[in-house]
Amino acid sequence: MKENFFPAKYSLRRPWLVNYKAQIAVRGPALGLLAPEITSRQTRCQNMIDSIDAQITADVALKTATANRDLVFKNEYGLLSKSIATDKNLGTYTTTIGEALGIIGSEHPFDPLTYATEITGTITPEGVRVTFKKDGAEGVRIYYRILGTQPWVLLGLDLHSPYIDNHPKANPNLPEVREYMAMGWFDDHEIGVISNIVVVSLV
Repeated sequence: MKENFFPAKYSLRRPWLVNYKAQIAVRGPALGLLAPEITSRQTRCQNMIDSIDAQITADVALKTATANRDLVFKNEYGLLSKSIATDKNLGTYTTTIGEALGIIGSEHPFDPLTYATEITGTITPEGVRVTFKKDGAEGVRIYYRILGTQPWVLLGLDLHSPYIDNHPKANPNLPEVREYMAMGWFDDHEIGVISNIVVVSLV
């Protein structure tokens, strides 16, 4: 029995389904398929196409909503923060009022817009050990690249330090110099700016 072909990537599945749906109407009769069977297959194709389109629409909406939320918070919180700072300098302000309003915190409050973790990289028997500080974030996403190349390649999300990178060198017979950096992770998306960059040499 000959093996069927079906694209592994969803980005390729949609055009495959569109083509199959159109071509089965043309080629189906030559295979001896009756109209109900052809219609059934077309319906199955359309159901899968619709599910892909719905996911794409949702992804675009999520990205748009996330970008809009971050912009609103950046603008509105900046103004609100100035108002709160003014309130704290009023003669009528008290610690009790501040605690009730929830505006008393540490000297360095967590700010997802300016957050930047600090990482270190060391070579261990298990692989490259990348340590990081969460400092209020839920975790970090670790990226790497071979020195002198672009762009950064995502290795993964880690909620607890350290992250161990044990993927092999591009050429096991040659030394490899890697750069690592991290982005903060909070509320299911990346936050802040990139961390410091560390360089590790693998022999």
